[in-house]
Parts: sequence; C-alpha cells; structure tokens
Amino acid sequence: MKKAFLFLGVSITMILAACGDTKESTEDKEVSDANVSTEVSATETVNAEDSDQKDETEKTENKSEDKADGTSTKALPQGENLLKEDIVFEYEDGDIVMTINHAEFTKEFASSTGDDKRSIISDKEIYLHLSGTISNDTLDSFSYGHQLGSVKFKAIYDNKHEFDFLATTESLDGSKLEGASIDSLQEQNFHLYSQVPLPVSERDNSLVFVVIDSEGEHEIVLR
Repeated sequence: MKKAFLFLGVSITMILAACGDTKESTEDKEVSDANVSTEVSATETVNAEDSDQKDETEKTENKSEDKADGTSTKALPQGENLLKEDIVFEYEDGDIVMTINHAEFTKEFASSTGDDKRSIISDKEIYLHLSGTISNDTLDSFSYGHQLGSVKFKAIYDNKHEFDFLATTESLDGSKLEGASIDSLQEQNFHLYSQVPLPVSERDNSLVFVVIDSEGEHEIVLR
C-alpha cells in the first residue's frame, strides 16, 4: 500500500513539474513574441522615417534642379529678368540687328543716364518692359514698334489676353527717350513697353512675347 501511495505521489509531482515547464515555456514564448513584435515595429518605424526623409530629399533636389535649369514657371519679382538668353533678330540681310537682352515687370524705366523716365502711377497696372540695342547699317532709317513700323510687338497672356507694345529709342548720349526709329549708320539703345494689369506680373500663367515682321510671327516664351 505504501508503495502505491509513493508511486502516486511521484506521478503527481511529475505532472505538476510538467505543467510548470509548459507554463514557463508558454510565458517564455509570449515574451519572445512580444520582443519580436517590438523589434518589427521599431524596424517599420525606422523604415517609414527613412522613406519620408528620402521623399523630402527628392522633393528638395527636384526644386533645386528646377531652379538651376530655369524651368520654374513661378512669377518673378519686379525687375527680375524674364529672359534666359538674348533674343536677336536680323533684317535687311543682316544690316539691321535688334538684340533684346532684358525683359521685366516694372513701375518705371528710364534712359541710360536716368534723365528721362516713364512711370505708371496707377496701382492696378504695371509695365512689361523690354530693352536692348539696335544697329542700322542700311542707307535708310528703320522704324519699329508702331502700326506703320517694319517690326511690331505684342504679348499674349494666358493664351487669350493680347497687349500691344510701344517703342522708344534713346538719344545717342542716352539722356532722352525719343521716337521709335533709328537713323542710318547708328547703333542705339531701345525700349519696348506695354501697360498691362498688375495680375499679369503676379500670377504664373503663360506669357509669350511675339515679334511680328514681314516673315510672320515669332514667339518667345517669357513664362
């Protein structure tokens, strides 16, 4: 009888020990699973942060590239040159050369010496002003920038609004803004200007400068 009780006691002890091992094993597995879950979550967080940082870096690089190659279409501040390079037109077998080297929005422009000025007082309008040089090696004077001139100019804003330009030529000493023509064997500075609504300068809608001559219309994209 004592042997039977002893055997029963040993059996119970072994069962309890096995249950204990099973419990400890389950707890260890739960702790291990929790640690793995934490590590996975941490890894996912780091990867997400790296991805976000990469996206921001790519956006910054793209903006820098746009700025570097001049492809940005944003409106520029007053006075900033809208041209990426000079615009050159030749007439009369190259004896007349017009070079436009600056295009801007401005409330005022002046002759080279600053003695003669053109200004806009209205707070609703602004000049689209282009300037450059013109040389005439022909035998006759050359007229431009008005209805009877050999070459005329206009601007097209947002593919629908058209604005005509006026023209003026600086005197030889650069002190005055005079008529829209240049005499034979002269080289002088000239200005083209169009009075446009202020929103044309403030918005980034398309803006095209058009030169009209005997060969047709030539478009130069300003924005």
